[in-house]
Amino acid sequence: MNPDIRQFKLINGEEIICEVVEEYYQEEMTEGYNLFVRAAMALSLKVYDTGDFSEQPYRYYSLNPWMVYGEDIDNIISLRSDFVLAEVNPSPLLMDQYVIGCKEMKYAHETKIKAREEMKKSLEKVKESLQKVEERNKKREVDLTKKAEDNVVKLFTKNKDDTLH
Repeated sequence: MNPDIRQFKLINGEEIICEVVEEYYQEEMTEGYNLFVRAAMALSLKVYDTGDFSEQPYRYYSLNPWMVYGEDIDNIISLRSDFVLAEVNPSPLLMDQYVIGCKEMKYAHETKIKAREEMKKSLEKVKESLQKVEERNKKREVDLTKKAEDNVVKLFTKNKDDTLH
């Protein structure tokens, strides 16, 4: 089964390309319906102008994850249809770029997850080291207390407070 990939123009001017997983219609909804999408990427137009009047500005498009930290292409996003101004089937050229972008987005997500796991392991090692230092400090404190008690001279054995420091 081929995925349902669509390009949307949203009412705020953004353009996204994504896989539509499901369209959910509900009779009670008076304003549109919900779209459930994944692997959503924002399309951005960039214009590079060299400043040379003999050359035309160079226009190119980029694809980025639509939502911040949204690189997990398996995450499902709910999109209200009343925020969609227009939709179209993407051109073959855009589809090629989208497939590459999804692979890169998945790789970025996996790299971040791996780095997070490594960071957690490193932090656990630091925590263990700090616990060992704390235990050593407590032991030293006990040893110092014992040495301090050894330096106390008892003067009178009959009184409760019979020590002189």
